[in-house]
Amino acid sequence: MNVPHKGSFNCAGFSAVAASAIFNICFNYLGKLLLILLHQLYTWYHVIGTHFRGSSNVKKLLRTMFKTEHLDLKSRVSTYEKVPNHLSIIIGVESPSYKDFTKLIVWCVQSGIPHISFYDHYNGIDCKLLFVSICEDAKQYIPYIKWGKSFSEDFKELSKTQINGYSWKPMLTVHIYHKDDGINMILKSVPDVINSGIESLDVKELDTFLRKYINAPDPDFALICGDVFSYFGFPPWCLRVTQFKLLTTHHNLTVEAFLEQLEEFSACKQRWGK
Repeated sequence: MNVPHKGSFNCAGFSAVAASAIFNICFNYLGKLLLILLHQLYTWYHVIGTHFRGSSNVKKLLRTMFKTEHLDLKSRVSTYEKVPNHLSIIIGVESPSYKDFTKLIVWCVQSGIPHISFYDHYNGIDCKLLFVSICEDAKQYIPYIKWGKSFSEDFKELSKTQINGYSWKPMLTVHIYHKDDGINMILKSVPDVINSGIESLDVKELDTFLRKYINAPDPDFALICGDVFSYFGFPPWCLRVTQFKLLTTHHNLTVEAFLEQLEEFSACKQRWGK
């Protein structure tokens, strides 16, 4: 019998250990390579599938995002002392972003803000484009929206066709103002003033006549979008009690930035001209 001497080298044992180690390394490498390959295949499958089903997937994603934001936004706003009764978005030197207008409308519904108005001194806000944007990204909120005087009756009827079985429970009125609205509303009020038979007219009475054509409370909070602090010709009689805030841009506005504005408004004390 050949008995290996103490300290002798066992070639067969070393070869077996070495082979096992090499096998394990190769197996692990090939396993990782296979997992990477499968991951890449799944990614391409997902990309191709998204290409053909992109519209529905994007809408589902947006609905999920709005639902998640709804929970966070509602809980945050409930801790604020107050929210605006009428939020005005004044577009300065920017171009209107309908995607961001849609987000603001959704957030106002969720926050319990009853009125929102959009004003562009270039008169560049299109009612139809705003409606299309809402239908694409937040159609489920249409039953909670009431369209103001700036929207035609035909447009309002079209809006009703999008509700699809849901009852109309308006929580937010959407207004769009133009630069010439101020003069036009005054001109419309003149016959009412004449026919009323009053001999003198004070500010309070004038406000009563104008209110008929404004159909909204005075904005108590206005976000001026851009780098110029100006109301850009917004109807001035509506701004007597307005708290102004400069917002760098309304493009790509986040829900967190929106909540920060509401929080600042909640903390401010209205001086009522004092």
